[in-house]
Amino acid sequence: MSAWETIIIDLSDIARKRELLSRLGRLQGLHEIRIKERRRVRSNPQNAWYWGCIVESFVLALEEQWGETVTPADAHEMLRDKFLSVQKTHINEETGVFCVITRRVSSAKLDTREFSEYCEKCRDFLADWFGVIVPDPDPCYYAGEEQGGK
Repeated sequence: MSAWETIIIDLSDIARKRELLSRLGRLQGLHEIRIKERRRVRSNPQNAWYWGCIVESFVLALEEQWGETVTPADAHEMLRDKFLSVQKTHINEETGVFCVITRRVSSAKLDTREFSEYCEKCRDFLADWFGVIVPDPDPCYYAGEEQGGK
């Protein structure tokens, strides 16, 4: 293996698993090895449903109920900031002054499961705050995902 090599391997395949273990067994010296489960990134149908149903419903609700006019991009940022932000508070122990740092996670980097969870939080928010019920995706959408389509 060369420096910074990334390999993708199906660990269900015994022969491929043995090959990997053999390659690892030949390594010498100090190495950093990371193994992470590979997940599918959010799908195009998920993304289209999010923008067409969730974001558009939020745009309309903000305008109709709060008198706020926002673009779909602005509405997406508002939802992303609400549900995909991580805040950390750091305190200077000598002065007692604190600083809050916010890190925003890009929705484009979410896998299909994480994106579904994010969408559900958005749907719950729209229902609770605006009384807006966002419809489920078309059942064919789910069937296509399970069969590897779309």
